[in-house]
Amino acid sequence: MLTQFVGLLSTLDVVSTDPVAYDEPLVVHLIAHHLLEYHARQPVTRIRFWESNVPQKIYTFEMHLVDGRKWKQKFYFLTDKENPPMSFETTDNWRRYELDGIGDIRRDLVVIRARHGITDFDWKTL
Repeated sequence: MLTQFVGLLSTLDVVSTDPVAYDEPLVVHLIAHHLLEYHARQPVTRIRFWESNVPQKIYTFEMHLVDGRKWKQKFYFLTDKENPPMSFETTDNWRRYELDGIGDIRRDLVVIRARHGITDFDWKTL
């Protein structure tokens, strides 16, 4: 099921097995408290979290910044749904303070995935 949200500053497309309401507290918290706060500190063009390998339950998390840098990692949900192992494929340079918000975003996406069966979460700034 595809759910689309369009705001003044961003758009969000969510593909999930269960419907996601526009006022879903987890989604509101993720957008208002983590995505927009991170974007205010470090401008982002896109954050995407999607199931990139269905049989293995592997999800890819990518974040693209305005300055051209990209954060990329994979989650392996086959063995652990709440605290999955991760691998990182990031070659760009990052400062320590830039990493703090990424963990909050990641954590919310893992919880939303478990609760709503999300297979694709695609947030883009306008």
